[in-house]
Amino acid sequence: MLAKPAATLPAGSALPGGTVYEPEWDGYRAILERTPEGCRVWSRNGADLTAGFPDIVDAACEQLQPGSVFDGELVVWREGAWTSPL
Repeated sequence: MLAKPAATLPAGSALPGGTVYEPEWDGYRAILERTPEGCRVWSRNGADLTAGFPDIVDAACEQLQPGSVFDGELVVWREGAWTSPL
């Protein structure tokens, strides 16, 4: 689900089970896949983003086990603020 802007936030008890909020960084939504052959980064639309994130790919290949898949947002935190990673 993509985030949408809102003028106000509902109270924490507004929904059954409660509500939790997290920041929307507006980075690159990506899926990182670690296979026995290496690592790939994909957009939610299936575009191959691997070449644009060599540091992420290298770190993932070093630290993750084959068969791992992560869904998240790629952002660069620099000097107290995020910047576009590309």
